[in-house]
Amino acid sequence: MLTLVQGAALIGISRKALQSKISSIKFDKKIKEEFFSINGCFVTLYKDGKIRGSCGMPEPGIPLYQAVVSAAGAAAFRDPRFNPLEKNEANEVCIELTVITNPKKIYVRNPDEYLQRIHLGKDGILVRGVFSSGYLLPVVALEKKMDPLSFLRAACAKAGLKHDEWRDFDTVNVYSFNAQVFGESEPNGNVIQLM
Repeated sequence: MLTLVQGAALIGISRKALQSKISSIKFDKKIKEEFFSINGCFVTLYKDGKIRGSCGMPEPGIPLYQAVVSAAGAAAFRDPRFNPLEKNEANEVCIELTVITNPKKIYVRNPDEYLQRIHLGKDGILVRGVFSSGYLLPVVALEKKMDPLSFLRAACAKAGLKHDEWRDFDTVNVYSFNAQVFGESEPNGNVIQLM
């Protein structure tokens, strides 16, 4: 678990990535040591209360500090749903950072048991098919008022699978993970823990 101070430091790293377009960020030894863990992360940018970009590295295989830089850069400049962030916008967006634990496979004998094993608001889920996967962060279930069934179906849809394909043990595996969420109260403002 990260502390609020660590969350604020990672938000600061995200902000540097927005301002430098990643190219010139240098990390001191302390940052490299403190955030060397291999955790997934997602960075979401908000402007005037609306999403301005969001991307993540759910299973990066690189240290967390590098994953945060990559996710922030992708959210700002490569989210295909939005135009790249303009230089003057970097100081107009609030940054939200979600750090996730490594997904753990949920073992069940009957697919219906998944519905009891997913703790909404606490667990995020990963549905992994043969050629694709779909992640949903814990907050998605809360924001969209989902039940476990709709949460699983939405993860399948995100993976490009049929909505009930999570029931097929031969082609799909279901994983859960936890998340910590930190965000700015206003652009460049105080960082608070949201989840």
